[in-house]
Amino acid sequence: MIWKIATINPDVTTTFAAEELQKYLKKIDNSREYVLMTFKEYRPDMKDIIWVGIDKAFPVPKVKNPEFDDGISVEVHGQAGYISGTNSRSVLIAVYRFLKALGCAFFRPGEDGEVIPSLSLTSVDVSIFEAASQRHRSMYSEAAASQEQLLKIIDWLPKIGMNGYFFQFFSAFFMFNNWYAHKNNPTKAPENFTENDSLAIKDYMLSCMKKRGLNSYAVGHGWNCRAFGLPDHGIDITTEDVSPEALPYLAMLNGKRQLFNNRQTHTQMCYSSKVVQDRIAKAVREYAQENPMVDYVMLNLSDGRNNYCECDECRKVLPSDNYIRVLNAIDRELTKHNLKTRVVFTAYMDLLWEPVCEKIENPDRFVMKLSPYGRSYAKSLEDSKAVSKKDLPKYELNKTPIPTDEGVLLRFLKNWQEFFGGDTVIVDYQLMWDHYRDAGDCYISDIIFRDMKALKGMNVNGFFMCQTQRVFLPTALSMVAMAGALWNQDEDYDALCEKYFSEAFGKNGKVAHEYLAQLSKDFDRTYWKCAKPVVSEEGVAQFKKAIETIENFKPTIEKEIAMAKENGLCDSQIKSWGNLIPHGELYTLLAKCAMYLSSGDLVRGQDAFETAMSAARLLEDELQYVFDAFEFITVFKELSYTPLMRKFKAEAENK
Repeated sequence: MIWKIATINPDVTTTFAAEELQKYLKKIDNSREYVLMTFKEYRPDMKDIIWVGIDKAFPVPKVKNPEFDDGISVEVHGQAGYISGTNSRSVLIAVYRFLKALGCAFFRPGEDGEVIPSLSLTSVDVSIFEAASQRHRSMYSEAAASQEQLLKIIDWLPKIGMNGYFFQFFSAFFMFNNWYAHKNNPTKAPENFTENDSLAIKDYMLSCMKKRGLNSYAVGHGWNCRAFGLPDHGIDITTEDVSPEALPYLAMLNGKRQLFNNRQTHTQMCYSSKVVQDRIAKAVREYAQENPMVDYVMLNLSDGRNNYCECDECRKVLPSDNYIRVLNAIDRELTKHNLKTRVVFTAYMDLLWEPVCEKIENPDRFVMKLSPYGRSYAKSLEDSKAVSKKDLPKYELNKTPIPTDEGVLLRFLKNWQEFFGGDTVIVDYQLMWDHYRDAGDCYISDIIFRDMKALKGMNVNGFFMCQTQRVFLPTALSMVAMAGALWNQDEDYDALCEKYFSEAFGKNGKVAHEYLAQLSKDFDRTYWKCAKPVVSEEGVAQFKKAIETIENFKPTIEKEIAMAKENGLCDSQIKSWGNLIPHGELYTLLAKCAMYLSSGDLVRGQDAFETAMSAARLLEDELQYVFDAFEFITVFKELSYTPLMRKFKAEAENK
C-alpha cells in the first residue's frame, strides 16, 4: 500500500512539514511506501492523498492575523485528507499534532525524547481544529549551550507548539562560549572559540528556524554599545578604555560620564541627546538590513538599574520618555529604508514607570514586553491582583528598588497598556534560576502553568521564557506545561501531567510523578533562597526527609529499568528512569549540605556542597542534553551557597 503526501505550492517550511510527516510515518509503519509529491494548487479530483499546505478549500480557525497567529486544521480519514494551518509554521505544528494523534510523543528534545508507536497504518481517522491561545510562545538564549544541544531544542519547539526563539546580544557569544570554554568546569580544557564561531552557529540556527517557520528575535541589550563602537557581545567586565568619541554620550552619574561598573552593556547613555537617538536608530537599521532572517529586533537599554543619566536634559522627563524618543527615531529610520522589521521594547526595572510626555508614533511597528523581574515565585500570577495606582511606589531617579510584589508588577503592566494598546507580551525567569532549587521540578512547573493561564486575563498575547536551555533533568515537565498552557488556555494541569509522565516513563509514570512531587515538597527551595534561618531543627528534619525520599525510591528506579522490556518501555522511556539516578545523587548531596548547615556543622556542610559541585562537573558530558552543569553550579554556588554562608556567619555572630 502506498501513502501519497502532496504539498501545495510549498515553501521551505511546508516542504519540511511534508518531509517530517513522511519520516515519522515510516517509523510508525515501515512496511508501507510513502511518496512525496508537489503541486502548484490543490487538486480535488485526485483521490487517496494527504494534502499538506494551505488552500482556501481547507478551512482553518479564524485568527486576528494569519501571519502572526497560529491555527491548525487536520482532517485525515482513511488515506486521504489534509493537514493545514493559518501559516506555514502552523502547518508544521499541525503535522506534529497529527502524529501525536497516532500515538507519537515528544517529551524532551532529541530522538531519545520520543516515543514512536509501531502500528499497521491501513487507515487513520483524525480531526483537529484549534487556534493557539497566545500569539508569541518563545524562549531566550541563556546560560550555556553547544550547537548540537541547541539544534535539538530548536527542532523540538514546534513539536510542543512553541513558535519562536530569541538570540540575546549580537552573536549569542556568551551562551555558546560558556559551553565551549567549559566555564565552571576546570576538569575540561577550554576550547578555542571566537565570536566569529558564535556568529556562524547563530546564522546556522536561524536557517534551521526559518526551515521550521519559527519567529526569530535578536539582540536585546547592547544597542548602546553598538551605536558607539563599544564591545557588545555580553556582560563581561571590560579592560578597554572608552573612546573620546563615545565618552560624552555616556550617562552622567554623580557628575561623571564613565562605564557603569566597568561593564559596557550595563552602561546607560544620555538618551535625551539627539545624537544618541539617531546613532542607535542607525545601528538598528543597519542590523535589520544585514540580518534579513531576524523577524523582530529586541531594543533593550542597558541591563543595569539606577544608573540613568542625571544631566539637566535627561532629568526633565522619566527614563521611559527618553526611551520612547529612541523608539520613534528607530521607526522613522526603518520606515525611511522600507524595512518591515518589527521592534520589541521592554518595560523593565526603571522603565516600569510608563511615559508621561511622549507617545509612540507608529504602534504597528512595535511589540511591548514587560518583565516582572524580582518575583519570588511564591505564588503565581493567576493568584495575584493588581494594586491600585495610588499604591505604586513613586519613581525617584536612580534611587528606586526593584518591585517584587506581583500585584505591583501587574499594575505597572496595566499602566503601560493604557499608554500602548498594541502587541504585548510578558518575559519572565521561572526557568533561569528557581527551577534548580525545586528538586522535583513539580512546584515550578505548576507555577509556570498557572502563570501562562493568567496571561489571557492580563490582556497580553504572548510569553518569553528567559531560561537555561537544557532544563530536562529530572524531566521536561516545566517546558511542556508552559507550551501546553500557551497553546490551550483551557488545558487541565492534572491531565497534562498524567499524559506527560505516561509518555516519558511508561505505564508506571504515575509513580515517578508522585516521587518527584514529594521531592519538590521535601527539598525546601526557600531555604536555598535564604528565606529561612540557616541553623534550625526544622531544617535538619526537612532535608533529612528529602534524603530519605530519594533513597527510598532507588529500588523502584532499579526495578523499572530491570523490568523495562516486560513493561513495554522503549529506550527513551528507560532513559527517563535512568536520568533519575544522577539527579538523585546531586540532590542528595545538596540536601546533606543543607542538613549539616541546619545543624550548625559548617565543615561537613562545606564538604557536601563541594562534593555536589564536583559531581555536577563529572556528570556534564553524560547529562549534557538534559542538564546545564554551568548554570546549576552558578545558581547554587553564587546565588544560593554564598548568601547562605554570609547568613550563617551573621546568625553565629548574633548568638
